[in-house]
Amino acid sequence: MWSSTAFLFLFALKASASIYSGPVGFREAFMASTGTALKNSPGNLILNPAGLSFLEDKRTNITVSGSLAGFEKVMATTYDKNSDNLTYRALLVAGIFPIEIQQGYFAMYYFNPLDETSVSHSEDVANATTTHRNYEVLTTSSVGGVAGGWAPNKDLGVGLSATMGFDIRDLYETLTVQTPSLTSLQYTRTQVKYYYVQIVPGVLWLPHPRWSAGLTLQWRPFAFYNEGAAYIAQQSSQGMDLTEQVVNFKPHIKDESALTFGQRFVVDENDELLLDLSYQSRFSFQNQNGRELVISDIKSASLGWQHKVGSSIDLMFGYAHFETNLTSTYLVTSGYAINRDSHHMLFGLYYKNIVGKADGIGQAITGGLLLSSDVIY
Repeated sequence: MWSSTAFLFLFALKASASIYSGPVGFREAFMASTGTALKNSPGNLILNPAGLSFLEDKRTNITVSGSLAGFEKVMATTYDKNSDNLTYRALLVAGIFPIEIQQGYFAMYYFNPLDETSVSHSEDVANATTTHRNYEVLTTSSVGGVAGGWAPNKDLGVGLSATMGFDIRDLYETLTVQTPSLTSLQYTRTQVKYYYVQIVPGVLWLPHPRWSAGLTLQWRPFAFYNEGAAYIAQQSSQGMDLTEQVVNFKPHIKDESALTFGQRFVVDENDELLLDLSYQSRFSFQNQNGRELVISDIKSASLGWQHKVGSSIDLMFGYAHFETNLTSTYLVTSGYAINRDSHHMLFGLYYKNIVGKADGIGQAITGGLLLSSDVIY
């Protein structure tokens, strides 16, 4: 039977599905996903729907943002993997529509907050028995939903988004046990599927032209599909037949609510800084034996900077640091925007480094291009 260590690794690289460890959004993606207090951006749909209250253009707009991974390197104690395959994922695909009844906007959107590979290795020697374990995890997450934002007055915006999302995580584990007289091999493929509903209420307060603050709560009231299955194959050097079995189980994934507070500082007519702080107390799940495993104290801090160059060019930079009891994650982004009356094009780069803090959890480095386009009709 596969180990609880393997199952823990299946979720170890989670920085929280509510606290995004990779680039997401529109302009925010180029500032390390910082933007809870930012207004007038399609990325408000993800980070703070209250920002929809202050969109300056009253026309419908369509946004498409994405990342193109140019390299991926995953490293463990004795096992490394490199990939130069280009992969594209959507950071935000959205349509924003004005509401004529009152001051506000309604939007539909889709985005892909996570798509990555990670590996790990462990080796134990005891009483002339050597045990090797290699893990590889493939993770995919996608979210789609609707959002709305309204402004009760000129200084305050409120918003709400409702989304349906899914996480699919595939764990491939190879277990080799060697003794002086016997070598046995076990291969396990485990897949966990998690489909959920997420509600995000948010507020955005603009008391001064040079300062604004935003607050959101990411809440998952229920999961409507939460299943796991493991395929296990075993064989030894003594010539025994290959044995196979499938184990179905309930992982009972539980995501506690996450809180994010953001501020925006206008330094001068050309520069502004954004700062976001997020916290989630815990994320828990159960293995096939019913044992609860916990990722706790999930927190992040991110900083974004924008600088105007003339009337049509913006430069952007971002840095974010995420911490859990198992991993530390570092994200660096940069880019520039070309602004026209009805069209915005953004290009940039990102680099993400995940470092394991627990035994057996390795390091994963990814990087590539960021692309974004927003068209107003």
